[in-house]
Amino acid sequence: MEVPGEEAPEIITRRGFCLGVLTDGVDRNSEAFATNSNSMADLISELQSHVAKVLSGGGAEAVRRNRSRNKLLPRERIDRLIDPGASFLELSQVMHGPGNLMSF
Repeated sequence: MEVPGEEAPEIITRRGFCLGVLTDGVDRNSEAFATNSNSMADLISELQSHVAKVLSGGGAEAVRRNRSRNKLLPRERIDRLIDPGASFLELSQVMHGPGNLMSF
């Protein structure tokens, strides 16, 4: 059913099924959208930097401390535990530690 003044939804066919594309009504040219988009980009950048720090072993000081104790970093221990090429899904990379993103 078409609504007067609105375009008919785009129809996409995948695997033999017809899917209608729903319009979202978001004005991507508005100032609010631009502000929200910029804020989200900043948050994503912050998250990526936190994840990069976690993946690097927690920073240079944490790596030095572990190395001085002749200990493996956590991801090195995991690499030795799982089979080569096996999948490993790490959840909550930024849940613990000072400055975490998910503080409650």
